[in-house]
Amino acid sequence: MKHANVSADQFNNLSIYVEHNDGTKELLKGTLVPYHTAGDLGLQFVVNQFSTFTMVQLPSAVQHHAYIQGYAEGLFKPENKITRAEMAAILARIVSKDENGAEVAYTDVKADYWASQAIARVSKLDLMKGYADGTFRSDQIITRAEMASIIARLLGPVTLKAAAYSDVAKSWAQADIDKASSAGIISGYTDGTFKPENGLTRAEAVTMINRYLGRGPLTGVPTPTWKDVPTSYWGYNDIEEASLEHAFTPKADGGEQYAPISVTP
Repeated sequence: MKHANVSADQFNNLSIYVEHNDGTKELLKGTLVPYHTAGDLGLQFVVNQFSTFTMVQLPSAVQHHAYIQGYAEGLFKPENKITRAEMAAILARIVSKDENGAEVAYTDVKADYWASQAIARVSKLDLMKGYADGTFRSDQIITRAEMASIIARLLGPVTLKAAAYSDVAKSWAQADIDKASSAGIISGYTDGTFKPENGLTRAEAVTMINRYLGRGPLTGVPTPTWKDVPTSYWGYNDIEEASLEHAFTPKADGGEQYAPISVTP
C-alpha cells in the first residue's frame, strides 16, 4: 500500500526480491494498481510457485544507460569490426572529462559527417588522433593495439605487472597494452597472444569499455535483446550491459543483476 510519506518516484523504484522454493531467485518489477482505500496504490506481481519476497527500493543511481546501438532487424553483429568513427561516437558518449585540447580539423571529416562532432570531441580530449597527412580515416577499422592505447590514456597511474603476451614486444603500443592489461581492462587469447594488429570486434569493444567503466557483466535479462547474440555467446552479458537501458542490483560475486528501470502506473 502506498503511504502518504512515500513519493510517486520512490514508489516507482520499488521492486520485489523473490526467493522461490526451488532455490532460484529473481528481481521483479510489479504493476501499480488501486489498493482498497481510494487513492492508495499497491504493487502487483505474479509468481507461479511457493515463494517468499521482500520489497526493495532501487534508487535512480543504480541505472545504466546504453552506449552502443544495433542494426536493423534486431541485429547487433558482434563479430563485425568497429570503425574509428564508431569508436569516436562511443567515447564521446561515455567520457565526461573536460575538453582541454585544441580544435583539430581533418581534411576527410566534413562538417555534415554523422560523427563529426564526436570526432572533434575525442580529438580535443586527446583520446584519438589523426594521421600525419591530416586525415582521421573515419571508416578505417580500429585495431586492438589502438584500443589499448585509448584505454591507457583514460587510465590513471597503474602498477605494471609482468608482460602477459608473447606477440607485443615489437608493437608500437606495447607500453599501452601492458598498462591496460595490468589494469585488468584488456585480455588476450588462450594461446598467450594479444594480436595487436587484429581489427577490434564490436563484442571485444564493449567488453573492454565495460571493464573500464566498472559496469557489468549484466545477468538476468528476461529475453535476449539481439537475434544474433544468444545467451551462449561468449560476450552476451557484456553486450546486454552496453546496449540495454536498465536498472540493476550489484551481485555479491561481481557483475550486475538486471532490473527494469521503471513501471507505468
